[in-house]
Order: sequence, then C-alpha cells, then structure tokens
Amino acid sequence: MEQTEFRERVRLTGDAVAQAAAVVVRDTVRFTVLTARLLRLEWSPTGDFTDAATFAFPHRSGEVPPFTVQDDGEHLQIDTGALLLTYRLGSGRFTPANLAITRRDAAGAHTWHPGQPATENLGGTRRTLDDTFGDVPLELGLVARSGWALVDDSQGVVFPADVGWVQARPVQSVQDWYFFGYGHAYAEAVAEYTRFGGAVPMIPRYVLGIWWSRFWPYSADDLGQLVDDFAAHQLPLDVLVVDMDWHTPGHWTGYSWNHDLFPDPARLLAAMHAKGLRVTLNLHPADGVHPHETAYADFATALGIEGTDGAPIPFRIADPTFAETYFKLLHHPLEEQGVDFWWIDWQQGESTEIVGLDPLIWLNHLHFADARRRGQRPLLFSRWGGLGNHRYPLGFSGDTFGGWATLAALPHFTATAANVGFGWWSHDIGGHFGAVAPELFVRWLQFAVLSPCIRLHATKDPLGERRPWAFPAETLEAARQAFALRFHLIPYLYTMARHTHERGVALCRPMYYAYPEHEEAYDAQGQYFLGDDLIAAPITHAADPHTGLAEVDVWIPPGTWYRFDADDAFVGPRWVRLHGTLTTIPLFARAGAIIPLARPALHLVDIPTDHLELRIFPGAAGTFCLYEDDGVSEEYQQGAYEWTTFTSTANGVGVREVHIAPVVGHCASLPTARAYTLTFCGLPAPGGVSDSAGRPLDWRFDHATQRLHIEVPATAKDVALTVRGQWAAEPPAASLPSATVTSPFVHVIAHAAHDAQAVDLGRVLLVPPYTAAGQPQPFAAELTWHYQHAQVTLERMQSLPDLSEVTRVPVPFTFAPTLQPQQWTCVARLTSGGESRTVALAGPRLQPPIQLWRVQYAQEASWQTLSADQMLRTNLCEPFTVTLDPQRATAAVATAAFDLTTETAVFFAVCGNGELTLTVDGEPLGPGTPQMMLAGVARHWPVLRFGPCTLPAGRHSIEARLVAPELAPWLFGLMLVGADELPLMGISSA
Repeated sequence: MEQTEFRERVRLTGDAVAQAAAVVVRDTVRFTVLTARLLRLEWSPTGDFTDAATFAFPHRSGEVPPFTVQDDGEHLQIDTGALLLTYRLGSGRFTPANLAITRRDAAGAHTWHPGQPATENLGGTRRTLDDTFGDVPLELGLVARSGWALVDDSQGVVFPADVGWVQARPVQSVQDWYFFGYGHAYAEAVAEYTRFGGAVPMIPRYVLGIWWSRFWPYSADDLGQLVDDFAAHQLPLDVLVVDMDWHTPGHWTGYSWNHDLFPDPARLLAAMHAKGLRVTLNLHPADGVHPHETAYADFATALGIEGTDGAPIPFRIADPTFAETYFKLLHHPLEEQGVDFWWIDWQQGESTEIVGLDPLIWLNHLHFADARRRGQRPLLFSRWGGLGNHRYPLGFSGDTFGGWATLAALPHFTATAANVGFGWWSHDIGGHFGAVAPELFVRWLQFAVLSPCIRLHATKDPLGERRPWAFPAETLEAARQAFALRFHLIPYLYTMARHTHERGVALCRPMYYAYPEHEEAYDAQGQYFLGDDLIAAPITHAADPHTGLAEVDVWIPPGTWYRFDADDAFVGPRWVRLHGTLTTIPLFARAGAIIPLARPALHLVDIPTDHLELRIFPGAAGTFCLYEDDGVSEEYQQGAYEWTTFTSTANGVGVREVHIAPVVGHCASLPTARAYTLTFCGLPAPGGVSDSAGRPLDWRFDHATQRLHIEVPATAKDVALTVRGQWAAEPPAASLPSATVTSPFVHVIAHAAHDAQAVDLGRVLLVPPYTAAGQPQPFAAELTWHYQHAQVTLERMQSLPDLSEVTRVPVPFTFAPTLQPQQWTCVARLTSGGESRTVALAGPRLQPPIQLWRVQYAQEASWQTLSADQMLRTNLCEPFTVTLDPQRATAAVATAAFDLTTETAVFFAVCGNGELTLTVDGEPLGPGTPQMMLAGVARHWPVLRFGPCTLPAGRHSIEARLVAPELAPWLFGLMLVGADELPLMGISSA
C-alpha cells in the first residue's frame, strides 16, 4: 500500500512486539508476561500468532518481570509470584478444563477458570447515553472486587507495521485474551494498562472552561450576541459548539457552510478567537458526500468516480483513499478558516467493509491523529468507541433526557469510566431534551463544575432553555458562584490532567480506588474523588418543598476531611447527611491538603498566571506539586513545562511554615515571577507572619470563616520562598466545628438498569446516630417491606434491635422478569435514645404500563404482538416505545388491555410522533394536552396527556389510531400515570 504523508500521520504507532524473554510458546498456545499481574493468553489452531498492534493494545514491549516456567510434558506452569498460570499441554482452545490462573494476595489464593462469570466486575463505561434517563448497563471494566478481569481482543482489527493501515484479523477462530489479576489495586491496574494501551493525552487547558452548545439555527449575529450576553452577565465562556445548522440544511451530513446564517464564516471564527473562545462544528459523516457540497466534484475526481449523475458518494472511511480525501477536501479547508476541533456526533451502525472495524473508534483515531498536522494539541469530541478510546479525548456522552434521575446517575457513570481509563467525559448539562426547572438546572451546573467538562446544551426546542440569565435571579447567582468555583480550581484540575497523562488515573474516580477494603466505598456511588485531594458529592435530588433545603448523604473516608467552602470538619470513616441551600456545593478536602486556586476571569486564557492562591487545610503536613505548561501545544512532550512544589509543616510549638520550592523546568510562555495569597483554614489569628528573611508580610484574619490570608509579593519563581506564621502556643489541629450530634438515617441504593436488577433490587444502609465527638451510638430499626407486582403485594417484616454501626439490608424481594409494573417500598422505624421516627422509602417504579401492544397496519389482515425486551433496554423505568415501519403502511392501529383492582383516576401520557387518536373502552379521548415531561422526564418526542378518566375496577381496553409522520422514524408509546405524572401501580397488563 502506497504511503502518503496523511497515512504516515494517522498510522497507529506502537511497540507491539513483546520482548522475547516475556514470551512462552508451546505448539498452538502462546503466553506473554506483560507484568507480574497482566498476562496475554493466545490460542491459534495453526500456531500462528499476531504481533500487530490493536486498538486496545498498541504496545506490548516493556521491562520483563521476573517469572519462572515449569514444563513436565503434561502441564505448563508460569509463575510470576502474583499469578500462577497452569495449562494442560496439547489440549487446544482455552476451556475451564485445561486452563487455570491462581491469583495470590494477602487474603490468600483465588483461582480463575475460563467462562467464570464476571459478576463482581466494577464496570467501565458505554458507547453512549442516548435516550437514557437514570441507571444504565455498563461495559466490563479492567477492575473487579473478585480481583480479576478479562479482556477478549480476539475479534479486534489489527495494524500491521508493514502495512500502515487497519486490517481485519486473519479469518480463523483464535483466542487473544488479556488477564488482569490486580486484586484490589485498582489504580495500579489502570495505570499499568495505559503502559500497553497508550497514555491519556494532555487535554488543551480550555477544555476545563465553560462550553455553550445548543441544537439551534443560530446565525453569526446570534452567536456574537450570545457571547456578548455571557460577558454582560459576568459569566465565563471558553468554547462555542455550533450544532448541525452550520452547514447547508436538509441533510444530517454536511461540509458546506449555510451562507444564509453564516455569510462570512472566517470572519466569525476570527472574532470568536479574538474574544478568547475556541469553536467546534458538529459532524454526522455517515451519509457520505452529497452533490450539494462545495467539494463534491473535486471529491469525486479524487476518488476516480465518473458519471455519478449527482448520486451521493458513499461513506467508506475504511478505504485509505476515501479517508485521505475526506480530510483533505472536507475538513482541512474548514480548519484553515479557523475551526479548532470537530464534534463527531453520529454513525450508522458499528461495522465497515473491514470485518471487526467499528467506524466510531476508527473515526476518533483518524481525526485525533490528523489534527496533529496543525501543530496544536489534538482534541476530538465524540462518543466512546471501546477499549483504547482513552487515547482520543474528549467523550460526548450523547443525548440524554432531562430529569433528576438522569442527573443522579451521572456521578457514578462519570467516575466508573475511570475503570477503562476514559476520564474525559462531557455531558449535556440540563439534558438534551426539553425544559428543566431552575433548581434542577442549578444542581446540574454544580455537578458539572466538579466534573471533567462543563457544556451547557439543549435540543431544538423553544422550552429547552439553558442560558443562566433566562432563569430567576437566584438561579443566575447560583450559576455565577458555581462557575467561579470552577475557575478557582483550574490550577488544581490542570495538574490532575497531567497526573492522568502520567498515571492513567482519571480526574473523577470511584471512592474504592483509595479505600478498596471499605464496603462503604462501594456504596458511595453518588460521590467520587476529584483528583488526589478532593471529594465531590454533588446534590442530585430536589429540595424538600417545606424547608427549601436539599440533602445529600456522604461517606467520609478515614481521617479528617474539611468542607471546601464552609466551616465544617468531619472525622471518618462515617456517613453524614448534609443539608444545603441552592448555592451549596458539597466538596471536601483531606487534612493537610494544599489546593492551588486561580483568580476568576471571563475566559480561561485571561486567568493571570502571575498570581496563585494556596488554600491550606489543617490537620496534617501537606505537599502539592503544581504543573503548568502553555496549555495548547504538544511542546510538553519535549519538556516545555514547569513543576512547583509547595509544602506545609507545623513544628508543634506554635510555628507553621509554607515552603515554595524553586520551579523545576521551563516553559517560555509562563511568567518568571509570581505573587501568592496563602489561605490557612481553621486556624486562629497569629501573632505575626514573616518570610524566610524575617520580613513581615501583610495578613488579615476572617473571623466568620476562621481563615487567615497572607499576601506574598511577586517573587522570582527560581528562588525558594518560605512563609512562617507564629502563634503564642501550638494552635489546635482545627478550630472548625466538627459534626454535631446526629440522628440515625437511612441511605437508599436502588437499581433500575437491567444488568443490576439481575443481581438485586438494591439495598438500604441503616446509619447510626453519632455523638459530637463522632462516636456511633446504639439504635434499633424495624422495617416493613412491600413489593407491589401488578395486582399482587408481598410483605416482609424485619426487626433489628441491637445496632451500633452501619448496617446493610438488601431489598428482600426478587425482580420479576415480566411485563407487569412493580415497585418496592419500605417503612423504616428508627429508634435511638428513647426517641423514634419513621421514614418512608421507595424504589423506582419498574416496567411502567403499558408494555405490550397488538399492532395492525392498514391494508393488512394480520395482527402483530409487540412487547418490551428488558435486555434491550437501558433502564427498566422506561416506557415501552413501539417502532413502526412507514414502509409497510402510513397508518396503523395499536390496541392494549389492562386490569384495575379499584376505581382509579387515570391519565394517559402518549409519547411519539405522527398523528393519533385515542379511544378507551370505546370512548374517544382528546384532544390531548401537550406536555414537555413524561413521568418527570423530558422527552425527545411530543407528549400528549389525555384524561383524567375515572375507570372502575375490571378490564379496560385502549385503541390508538396512528398516522405516520412525514419523516421517519415512526414511534409510539403510552404510559398510565396519576396526577403526579408518575406511573400507576396496582395495574396488570392483559
């Protein structure tokens, strides 16, 4: 294959051939010891093995760990110390009968066999959150509570070094596995994977800023006004995402500017750059190149196509000539105009003409690699394409529904992606579909500022408002405070980005990374580590309508942890329940943490780098190494960066010091001197403050926050600097108030994704009361459980009289895999200190009615029965949506039946497109009332609510007469709901 400059640029490079000393071959099997806890296992019926790179493993060469080999002619044993592999020679394909790997750790020996269920795998991520709300099934991750994980790379495409392009594997049945046996060393497993899967690149610094995105036919003037409005409301903005209306209308795919909206694209892009913004354009490339495109004729000529008669040129990204032309003629000219990076939004299917090649990850690779031609740090905005996609940040999580359930699921989803090394996710803040209430909008923003990327987004819906100033004044102020916190944290977050590049561990990571032996770390799914020193616990539930306060349950790990912006300190391990106003953002710093903070600005590029605040938390000595570079180029790979180390110590007799070491390294774009503000939290006012030469420094003490602020004038960064605070006696470890006396409470973990339901319905944690000193106290609990399944209700009683610690109680029912609605509820009576209180708990409403329809197309005599398949659904709270075929007919009838046990007021919430009329028990309903929400969730198709209808006990029938819309798809769904818009229970579908 002829190599061109483009093909060299996009070649997947790697040292894919393992060291010979790491390889053990016997007949049709080959074993490679990559690390003491990571093994490659290959079986080939011909004894031919591949040394070509793959997406998941482009590298296999490295330092060979010590191991021994024993071969007695019957069995082969490879012992790395951590792992012992045993294979029965001559027995062929790996099976439970011929292969075993024993993992050794402090807890003993644990043996794995092929085919063993991965029930304790902690999950990874998924391709997209399109059309989801709430919990979703995840792909398998690289870590598991069982201590092992298996990656099957047998079907992946390969990149032979002598070809320089992607190829299918040879057509044969092979096994190419990678066994991870890291026990509970989760961070080490991911870090060592990136040795072979490739490092996570440094993101451009502007990624950490504020993004605006909306599917809306903006003109150039509209976008200019939008940017001015952000500035006028003192709101920062860094990245402008222009959705698909930038190109000529009428097609998903497009590469030619819509000049009615953008008469001078280059001028617009230059104006955005002058204001400190970056711009990305939306792409849907799967429809190929159509005749209306400016580059159509040149594209056809480049591909040698003649006589096209105006036919679209098919999308063939696996073909090297097509791919090169795709970039040269369609993308490079737009990049020359000023487009900074691309948003790859949608693909048709998961296959190409090359067997095993998914077009998504291939496009991600090509775009990311091609972007290097511009001399800037590459960036791509696209969905997850599978293991290895961590090399191509940033992730677009897809078109989610608005709603509290969606927001509540995002912390766990974002942090769990660390388990496959994919930490740079960007979510639709506010959800893609529909309106959001002001409180929900604020909470979504607050989660976003403690996540990898903040991208406000909505679809083409007039009610899909995401501009903060379009909400009430208190919402705008809460947004300002959230954005200010984000900009303060930029130096810390960017340093953590460097750590991700070096160590492979994501910015947002699960609590069990640091505390794998604490059960609570696995229960704490609504919180996560934000880098090494902070814990984020965003509020993801609505406030109590009576108090106006929202609550969040937080697990405090061992040690002392301080609220970042409040006067609270907590000593763990323990659970706490916090209450907050609209502006509360729960964020915790570990004792001794030094957090570098920036001054606010309207654009990231305007943040001054000649000043830094160091917020220093008490309770322990601390160290932080600040990373800096130019934020945009790849010169960091040639050493153009700087590290500055800060340490904080106390001598125990009233002296505390902060030492700022001379800068290490050099970056020409950074200043040579810097001023500091040192903020000590939780200390009383000092007797005096001085520098290392004894010169007094300006300081002030804030009695309201118990914080000491010391101003250090600008000093050359290559000079060591020490700041010393003097107290008459050693101040206490923290003068901040610790938690007060607390009452017992119940923390609920409920499951709605079908993969989790296969394990259990959830659990509740009974949390004891604590004294002011943080000691747990005795308490008792009485639990009355009910499980409503269609028209049947089961009951269970549990009495737990002598409790003194966190107690986990699983929901005592099993999910019934039927199409009937079901839900668990529990009334918990908690008693401590002679006082009792009762709380009502409830799980999600699963399988909302109606889940089964009979459909007849016009001019057809037969009826077709359509029912929900729970294995194909992301979440069992979803209403069942029927997909109809407009090619068969443009009209259809759908019927269903259901039974009621009592007289019930029923609303019929219909979701879909096209025209419809609805009849219940032969009586027509309508017209329906338009709604933006269905069951509290914004929908992407119009919702009509019919009713209420007061129906007696007994069987009832529904008939919907449907007319197809002009444009596909043709969808229809219906849910029986109450006045609160929640699915009705106590109903059975007939």
